[in-house]
Amino acid sequence: MTAVPPEVSDLSRAELVAEVRRLRGLVGPSERSYAARVDEVRHASDAVRAAEAANGELRGEMARMESDLGRLRASQGRIHRLIVHRLRTLVRVGRSAVGRLRS
Repeated sequence: MTAVPPEVSDLSRAELVAEVRRLRGLVGPSERSYAARVDEVRHASDAVRAAEAANGELRGEMARMESDLGRLRASQGRIHRLIVHRLRTLVRVGRSAVGRLRS
């Protein structure tokens, strides 16, 4: 028989059984269920890493899209100014042509 530490020998059998039940409730009824929990944690950890990687990729794509949007807005402004300038020039030329035709 194995020597029982003095602090354990003071406990009653019912208290020991209750403690074993409590611990099994935390860990599981056997080493196999503990191994299953460890595997679960590993899989969950892998899933978290994959989700964080996907999140990083999406952040990068979002930054690229924001940059593209800035360039497109600048191009839109240049095109708008060019069109407005040409239209004003066309209106001026048209007015002077109409003025010459009237005189």
